[in-house]
Amino acid sequence: MQPLYSHPDTLRSINNLALYDDNQQGGMTRPSHGLEKHRATLGNSDPDTLNSINNLEVLYDNQQGRYDEAEQLYLEGLE
Repeated sequence: MQPLYSHPDTLRSINNLALYDDNQQGGMTRPSHGLEKHRATLGNSDPDTLNSINNLEVLYDNQQGRYDEAEQLYLEGLE
């Protein structure tokens, strides 16, 4: 049995909650937290990790104007 924090469904939820919280500007979680968990547990090439990279890139680009960081994530996802 997988530990709770390494289950893909839990990692998706962490990622989604962090992105939602940042959108609401509550600041309780960091948007990159979900991506960090995905990388540590599933590795950089797992589809869920790549989806987390994409989600964070969209947040940075479309909603926060953090274009340099968004570009880095976009290029990383393409690799």
